This record gives sequence, structure tokens and C-alpha cells, in this order.
Amino acid sequence: MAKFLDQWLEASVEPAVKAKTWEGYESIVRVRIVPRIGRLNFSKVTPLHVQQLYANLQEAGLSAQSMVHTHRVLHRAFVQAVS
Repeated sequence: MAKFLDQWLEASVEPAVKAKTWEGYESIVRVRIVPRIGRLNFSKVTPLHVQQLYANLQEAGLSAQSMVHTHRVLHRAFVQAVS
């Protein structure tokens, strides 16, 4: 998962968004997503893994708005992966 997200950021996100937006995406991936599900094989990630990711972030005190941003980044990566 971590390798896919790194490649996705570099190939799909960085060329398409402004630098500050890319920095935000990269930070969300590096700080919130990869430490929790980055070790998983992309094809093995289940809805339960994603729910656990969100629950873990919520328990860590992440704000509702930050949860929304994290969801948007992860959703965009998944949509691109399956298309």
C-alpha cells in the first residue's frame, strides 16, 4: 500500500495540483495512512481495514475536518487504482 501511495502521489497528484495541495496530500499519506495500513498489500485492503484506520485516527484525537481530508485522499487514491 505504501509503495502504491507514493507512486500515486508522484505520478497522479503532484502534476495535477498546486504545491501546497500536494504537500497536504503527501503529509496525510505519510503521517496518517502509511503508518497504519501502509504495510498491507494493496489488493488485501478491506473495508474493515479502512474503518479501523478511521477509528484509530479518531481515537488519536483527529478533528472531524482532518478525518474528512484523510477520507478524500484515500478515496481519490482508491478510485484511481481501480480505474
